Amino acid sequence: MFDSKLVDYTTILFASINSTLHVLLMCFVGYVAAKYGMITSEIEK
Repeated sequence: MFDSKLVDYTTILFASINSTLHVLLMCFVGYVAAKYGMITSEIEK
């Protein structure tokens, strides 16, 4: 069976990786949206 400490560390590690990926995804989406937003505003001028 798993050691309780190992399960705790795995849960914490997975949670930290999950939150980090979420933050990176939000930053990437924001960057792409801003980039395309600037491109479309330049085209409209």
